Amino acid sequence: MIVAPDFVDHWKTRTLVGLLGDDEVAPVYVIRLWAHCQQRRTSVFESLPTPALRAICRFPGNAESFESAMVESGFISRDGQSIRVNGWDEYNAALIANWSNGQKGGRPRKCGHQSTQTEPETNPKETLGFPEQNPTETQGVTHDEPIREDKSREDKIGPQQTYVELALDDASLGENRNGEQGVQQPPAEKPKRTRKATTSIEDVEAVFDYWKAKREHPRAKLDAKREKNIRARLADGYMVAELCQAVDGIAKSAFHMGENDQQTVYDDVELICRNAGNVDKFIRLADAPSPSSLSKAGAKTAAAAQRWLARQVSGNG
Repeated sequence: MIVAPDFVDHWKTRTLVGLLGDDEVAPVYVIRLWAHCQQRRTSVFESLPTPALRAICRFPGNAESFESAMVESGFISRDGQSIRVNGWDEYNAALIANWSNGQKGGRPRKCGHQSTQTEPETNPKETLGFPEQNPTETQGVTHDEPIREDKSREDKIGPQQTYVELALDDASLGENRNGEQGVQQPPAEKPKRTRKATTSIEDVEAVFDYWKAKREHPRAKLDAKREKNIRARLADGYMVAELCQAVDGIAKSAFHMGENDQQTVYDDVELICRNAGNVDKFIRLADAPSPSSLSKAGAKTAAAAQRWLARQVSGNG
């Protein structure tokens, strides 16, 4: 990550300091955001809520005021649910190029590289082969046995193997036209999330602060159990925005909102992040349409589906 020598005294930085009430720690907020970009290897964050931005930068004040100051000073721009960190790609172009080269196996070859192997410009006038039998006359040394080809190279290589690509139509993937069992297509592999060796406390606090604000638990503390579960899901490859989306999803579960036999609300972030199955189910609930926007029959079906999904989550939790 590159930080210009005049960053602290730059007009954009001084503008941010003034917008935040002469907060001289403002440059540190920006540097924390840049560090988050380097860790995530991107300057664009989809579905990043305002409280999460405040948590990443560890700003102690109001989240909306902080985002407004960051936008007005030109450090970020928001487009709907997405936030772009302005200028980060341009200042760190060399770093991004190194990431790209690393994914391709290393640095690209230099231009003008020439192969050391050359091909003949024309075919030779005569070809030299092996005689099929002994010559009638010999010059110099004679041989008692017929001259034969050296088979050692062919013996080592073995017979040539020919690979044939078979073009299969839709019928050959299952049953053919006569009803006989055909070639079965192997099942497609499910996409795997990339596990991370380390997770930052800033990302953990971003998810926790969003949950506190969204679920209205202002006095909740980030204890060891909550931190462990959030960190485990981040290590599984979930983004901060995805875990925040799961927080939104639990609010759509009537069971977890208190419509259960105990009439108790179960919305702790430790439950949401207890395992990957819970996170996936709550994300699906967040994406599900609200029953109020459906027809009467559709609302009834959606409510039944949500109750079933809630029972699945409670069973795994």
